[in-house]
Amino acid sequence: MKLRAKLEAGRSVAGVFLGLRSPDAAEMLSQAGFDFLLIDAEHSNIGPETTLEMLRAIDRGRAAPLVRLAETSAANVQWALDGGAEGILFPRIRTADEVKEAVALCRYPPDGIRGLGPGRAGGYGVNMLDYAATANREIMVMIQVETVEAVENIEEIAAVPGVDLLFIGPGDLSQVLGFPGEMHHPRILEIGKQVMSVCLKNSVHFGILALQEDPLGYWRQQGAQFFAIGTDALYLAQACRRSLGLWKKYSD
Repeated sequence: MKLRAKLEAGRSVAGVFLGLRSPDAAEMLSQAGFDFLLIDAEHSNIGPETTLEMLRAIDRGRAAPLVRLAETSAANVQWALDGGAEGILFPRIRTADEVKEAVALCRYPPDGIRGLGPGRAGGYGVNMLDYAATANREIMVMIQVETVEAVENIEEIAAVPGVDLLFIGPGDLSQVLGFPGEMHHPRILEIGKQVMSVCLKNSVHFGILALQEDPLGYWRQQGAQFFAIGTDALYLAQACRRSLGLWKKYSD
């Protein structure tokens, strides 16, 4: 499990959200040098079968494969972890009870309720018991803080045993707080520092979406470790615009 070791060693890590249904893109980005790639099954039409192919593709490189689920459910967690995900990002979390459910779904008994089955992560049954023996301490449980309720309950959320990382969703927070798209707004910075303080108190890692230089530099200075710095679709769109702009420069 590459990502957990880096974080526990105090290193900062950077990765990308994957929203395109493209194992090829996942493989290319995994070979580019990112620490993790986060398959986004929430804000995309990526389903279980495509996720499995993308997890295989990511393994061709060096990035740790993670999955953001559409919702917290046993079925969603099961296929993602059995497919080889090293961590799950749970969106729209509001309370400590919801976090306890998320942790339980990621842990085999007696620590949780995850079902034991012959999936890809366990060598299709060949290495199932070896995988299960280490999975409870290796799989990362990541909670997305993107609601007012989560901010209000952040002390209880961070204190839930088994939580590895709290990830600020500045886009959704900016929307619900009344300043859509202002992801470096002073209120977002205030919430981020509050969450980071709670993380430090509970030995939980802190993550943030930082797509531009200002938030990236700011949160690096604050001591954040886990950075989502782009998306596959954003990189493709930006490259297209740069190329088209260059063509127009010499064609007008």
